[in-house]
Order: sequence, then structure tokens, then C-alpha cells
Amino acid sequence: MNHFVEELKAVQISLFAIDEAHCISEWGHDFRPDYLSLTGITSLFPDIPVAAFTATATVKVQDDIIKKIGLRSPYVVRASFNRHNLFYQVKSKEQVESQILNDEYLFDRLRILRKKIAEEQNVPPFIIFSDRTLHEICRYYPGNLSDMKRISGVGDTKLERYGEVFIGEIKAYINENPGIQKRQSSDEQSFFPHASLGPKRIKGETIQKTQELFEKGLSMVQIAKVRNLAKSTIAGHLEQLIRDGKDIDINRLVDPAKQDEIKESFLTLNTWKLNPVVEYFNGKISYEEAKFVRALLQQND
Repeated sequence: MNHFVEELKAVQISLFAIDEAHCISEWGHDFRPDYLSLTGITSLFPDIPVAAFTATATVKVQDDIIKKIGLRSPYVVRASFNRHNLFYQVKSKEQVESQILNDEYLFDRLRILRKKIAEEQNVPPFIIFSDRTLHEICRYYPGNLSDMKRISGVGDTKLERYGEVFIGEIKAYINENPGIQKRQSSDEQSFFPHASLGPKRIKGETIQKTQELFEKGLSMVQIAKVRNLAKSTIAGHLEQLIRDGKDIDINRLVDPAKQDEIKESFLTLNTWKLNPVVEYFNGKISYEEAKFVRALLQQND
């Protein structure tokens, strides 16, 4: 990062434009820790104008953007959130109350099962499945391994380890409550906007290309330069590859001496959030290092 900053100082820059600026705010809906590296931009380049743009910031987030980036007496332009091309549609549903109750009852049963497995394996429950994954299971009642794999948070490894036992619990619950009707993905979108009961989205060849270059020995910076992408994008690719169980040598990304300590901090703090873990180390690790180790813990999550 320091080398990159020095390179920037050597060129003539007229303006810094920060898009999706709401990502710098922890109060926003799409906080991205990488954006925090922008907090020093006005002190490093005091004579260069800085503009920040976002279409989805609340007043609190707007104030946070100004504070975090260090905008100097900024000229603020605000427009309405109303977009004529977007609209809400409400459809009536039947037996809503019974569906909600069934979801809650099954969720409680799956949490008990998760806790039992976690205690047997001496790990925190969220290592088995996150609450988000359990909620989605309760929404679709997957009845076989194929359906289970389509649930967000269920990869090949966890499917093999826990799929049958969770499906068994679901089937037992359905047998005890024969009036339950399984939801179909064709009728409604998944509870979580990024996931559905249809096949998991394939991100295409771009991640594979990053993997190929990394396996040839290129660093993240080199891959970013070759592919004309941001380093943070390449880091995101590698994070996903690690999480998917691909053959990525994490020792090239995180000092092996740090890995066990970072793993332990996630388990000790009982969270997947990056901020508490990075703060726990008081600046000794980066967000990227924490991301890669988290992905290793979540492998095939």
C-alpha cells in the first residue's frame, strides 16, 4: 500500500472520485472494510480535490462519509431516494401465520441439533451452520442432499458432514406436522436476496483466471496489474476460492505464524465479523489476512 501511495504522489492527479462511498460507513448496509484505507486520502493529498458519490446513504451514513474520508468543507448535493424505475409489489399469501410458526419451531429444533453437534466437536455452533443458513433451511425444507446443497451456506464439505443428519431432522419434523407445504423456488425468491433454491450462481471465468495466475506464482498485486483489476477484487476472488476449498496456498497470503492466532481469535470472539478480530490484534494483522483465515474456517460453508 505504501508503495502504491508513493507512486500516486509521483503522478499529476486532478481529482480523487470515490464511488459507492457508503461502503466506508459501518452504519451502512454494505460496509466494506477495504474502504477504510481511504480515510487518509485527504491528509496524504491535501491539495487534491476529493469527491464522494453514493445513491443509498441515510443522513447518518452521509455524515459518516464526510467524517471518515475527511472531506474539507464539502459541497453536498442530495437528491431523493425515489426512483421511478423501482417499485414494490405485494402479493397475498395463504396460511401465513402457520408457515411462520412452523419455521420458528423447526428453527428451534435445528438450533438444538446444531448445538449438540458443536458440543461433540468442541467448536462454536456457528462453525456448523450460521443462523442465516438455518433460516433458509426452515424456509425450503430441503428433503435430499441435492436440495440441501442449494441452500446458502451449505458447501460440499458441510453437506457431507452434516447434510444427512439435518435432513433427517427436517423429515422427522414434517412427519410430525403433515400439513406443512414445502415452498418452491419458482414461486418466490429465497429469504436472502443473494441465494435461492435454484443452482448456486457461478461467478464465471474471472475467478478461475485469478486462480490460474496465483497458481503460476503471481502475487495479488501482480495479478491485479495483469488483469487490470483492483487488488481488493483479486483478494475477493482468492477469499472465495479458499472458502470453496480450492487448492490455494494460504501460506503465501498469511504468515503461517499468524494463522493459528487469527483462527483462535474468531473462535474466542465467537463472530465472523472482521472488525472485532482486526481490532483484537491492535493493527498487527490486515483485513485481508483476517478475510483469508476466515474463509479457511468457513471452507465450503
